[in-house]
Amino acid sequence: MKNLTLCLVALLLLCRGASPDDRVKPVTLTLIVTDHHGNPVTDLRASDLRVEDDTFPQQISELTPEVVQGVPPLVILLDMVDLNFQERGVMAHNVRQSLGRLTGTVPIYVYILDRRSKVFGVVPVSGRAFMVGQGGQDIGPVLDKALGLVSGPRMTDSKVIDLRVSEDYEALVTMSVELSRKPGRKQLVWISQGLPNMLHFPEGWRDLTPQLQALAARFNAANTAFYVMDPTFETGGIFREGSAYVSEGTGGRLISSSDLGKAVSQARQDALAGYSLQYVPPTALAMNGKVRKVKISCDRKDVQLVTQVVYVTNAAL
Repeated sequence: MKNLTLCLVALLLLCRGASPDDRVKPVTLTLIVTDHHGNPVTDLRASDLRVEDDTFPQQISELTPEVVQGVPPLVILLDMVDLNFQERGVMAHNVRQSLGRLTGTVPIYVYILDRRSKVFGVVPVSGRAFMVGQGGQDIGPVLDKALGLVSGPRMTDSKVIDLRVSEDYEALVTMSVELSRKPGRKQLVWISQGLPNMLHFPEGWRDLTPQLQALAARFNAANTAFYVMDPTFETGGIFREGSAYVSEGTGGRLISSSDLGKAVSQARQDALAGYSLQYVPPTALAMNGKVRKVKISCDRKDVQLVTQVVYVTNAAL
């Protein structure tokens, strides 16, 4: 009788199907879709797109324009790690000037990556955003006060570069967790030289690409597009390539400029050209917790895509 009861229970479970925790979860990605002049494309169809998940073709189950409710919040992360006192003042001045020239009122949150590679919330997402721009608030006094709290000596010893990169990486992981607490789509602008994709050790060069892809997947899980604004105007190098892995992996961009207004304008424009794409990968259960790469292409010649390209399957980050 006991064996019969166990068989009936097992049969009942099979009839009900897999438990919610065992079901394959759909993958949802954000696409920025524009024409070659940067104007939003509003008539994109699922049949226009091709999706490959680690080279395996996928069937799109849903493609919908992202409806922007007001202006998405913008999060600014100021990297002060390698800046001396004078350079910090110049950066703060440039930020204030750029925000003052904004053509519309924009909700802003501000963080500082201090000299110890720790994240310091000036205007954290747990509070109320500063409304800057025309008719908005002046963030200058708050920013100046915060900079006084994170002042310190500049780190220039090349022997600690590998430690610095590791600390910056962990700080950005902390930032992704912080942003995951705020619902909805966010845009993060990191004013920094960025992260390298390679590091040289006595035993040779180490490829950091897997770590950078995992970092991009974290920001995607936090529904955050990552923009790296590099004010050094460098056109190449391992730092630029590493930053591109994270920014492009999240549907963000790498911007070479010292004008924060340029980065803000690009982020605002991207927010108006978004689509949400969804598909259900049949291999997600078998690859639980792994970083997956996605390639999205479009058959239409008049369309340019900026897309998220990495995610973590069925796993909490």
